[in-house]
Amino acid sequence: MATSVVKALVPTAIAAVLLSQEFPTANLDTDGTLFTVVIYGASYSDAVARIRAWMTRSHIGPVLVTDGVTAEDLLSDHA
Repeated sequence: MATSVVKALVPTAIAAVLLSQEFPTANLDTDGTLFTVVIYGASYSDAVARIRAWMTRSHIGPVLVTDGVTAEDLLSDHA
């Protein structure tokens, strides 16, 4: 299984902190307006599945997930 760097853009700083706790090797990145969780060591499909499960439990969304190269998905609580 190939691993990559997956980025998840979330709506708030607290959501970024909460989501980062779901992944053992995640960093937070912000430019002042966007809050990004940078996830290492997980495949894109695994990261999306775990983020969807987290969104169901936390009722936080939408979340934009991308690997920066080939995949990008906007996950919403209505999906």
